[in-house]
Amino acid sequence: MLFKFNKMRISFVVALTLLISSFSYVKATDGICEVIEVDKGQPIYQTKFKASAVQSLIQKQQENYKLTFAKAKGKVGELLARNVIENGEVETFAGYVSITTMFKNQGCTIQETLRSKADQGIDDIYVALQSDGWIDQSFPPIFHEAKYDGRCSLKLKDTVTLCRQLSFQWLDGNLKKVQKRYASVADICLNDHNQFTITSCTGCKTKFKENINWLSDMLADGDFYRTASLLCADGTLSIYNVHGL
Repeated sequence: MLFKFNKMRISFVVALTLLISSFSYVKATDGICEVIEVDKGQPIYQTKFKASAVQSLIQKQQENYKLTFAKAKGKVGELLARNVIENGEVETFAGYVSITTMFKNQGCTIQETLRSKADQGIDDIYVALQSDGWIDQSFPPIFHEAKYDGRCSLKLKDTVTLCRQLSFQWLDGNLKKVQKRYASVADICLNDHNQFTITSCTGCKTKFKENINWLSDMLADGDFYRTASLLCADGTLSIYNVHGL
């Protein structure tokens, strides 16, 4: 009953809240980048954590994973955004979970470690689930970028080769990198910023390949959503729609 209710909420709430951001995109062509804009006028969700608790989490990330202060801040921004989304606090994301969480729930071994100094790759991908725990492909994916900024200013970065973060070109390029790594190495890295490694299980690898191909197809069809979150030094966490112009 709860699952059916969540599916109804997904189809209604997501369609209303994210409609204008789903199909407005420019496919990759030489010398042309899609113009990306964060809808900062009204966050789709906002909450506030204790600033001291956020700083404590940052310190723990540094100590436990040997991260730099900057990387630890970014990681905490990702984790707190994921936490409120998967706990059902964000109505727009009702019934969605991180693709990383989906694989963990399916018994696949996923390790999150720092891969490179470059802040590249998709921070998170949220998907709706079927009753068996795998992706319900009747609902579009949500590509999400998480930021931490002490001045509380959200800005998506312009990359040298793949245009601005969350643009069609950037998403397409990063998904192609995932497919290339899958073909060339035994372990599967979900992005260049945080390494999500899925090992051993043939079933996991098969499902991973199928899901990445599906994400690429949804991107090519323009059937996807984009959001970005901002965690500030005072503990404020805001989530915004992202539009392609």
